[in-house]
Amino acid sequence: MHKFVTLVMLLVASASHAEWEYLTSTDDDKTEFFVERNAKKLVGKSRIWTLQNTKKSAEEGASSSKMLLEAECREGRIRVISAIGYTGEMGAGEVRYENLTPSEWAYPPPDSIKEAIWEELCESRSVLSQRYGPPITAPPGPDSNDWEYLTKTEDGETEFFIARSYKKGVSMPNVWILQNNAKPKKYGMFSTKMLVEGDCQKSKIRFLSILGHAERMGQGEVTFSDHTDTDWEFPAPYSINSLILKNLCSEKFP
Repeated sequence: MHKFVTLVMLLVASASHAEWEYLTSTDDDKTEFFVERNAKKLVGKSRIWTLQNTKKSAEEGASSSKMLLEAECREGRIRVISAIGYTGEMGAGEVRYENLTPSEWAYPPPDSIKEAIWEELCESRSVLSQRYGPPITAPPGPDSNDWEYLTKTEDGETEFFIARSYKKGVSMPNVWILQNNAKPKKYGMFSTKMLVEGDCQKSKIRFLSILGHAERMGQGEVTFSDHTDTDWEFPAPYSINSLILKNLCSEKFP
């Protein structure tokens, strides 16, 4: 209990020393969002304090809340590390609630508040952008214009597509791959979206994220998800992974 109280005090103290910069507001202008002015932006993962200011008291009588968010710039994901609610505006007044349990990693929806925060954290990535492809926030949708046919298995029951939009010419590019199944696989998956990373210098490949869908072309309910990086592997000659790596590394890189 003593450690928990100490942790809360440290979080409150850290958040109270932040200088705020206006970021955006909701469409009805009832809630404003601010970000820490001097956030520490790192290669890979970055964290930032955000302030949500509500003109009308919201959850548990809180008029404002401070949230510590963490972003994975390369994978395009974001999560909430902790949240503290206050009775007054701009983080003033008494602490009304605390939540110190980190949320699950998630891809911020397009044009959302979390996407704006993710962009704020990950826009300054000069070192990272020289090595990796651009940050990928979310996989493409089911529109056929978003995907380019790649290949299919010999029995014709599984097709593979590659996202049309990704950056080549870097040593470690990443891209979304769509696997379309004629019959449902494990967890009722008729299709799977996979975020794949290639190491063009060492001719290796690995998977960063996997999303299983209940319908073909990445549509329907997500029945399975795994955002754990797999081990690097050397793809077998003439395999699907070998073809993916060939497409990723088809242009010269630094």
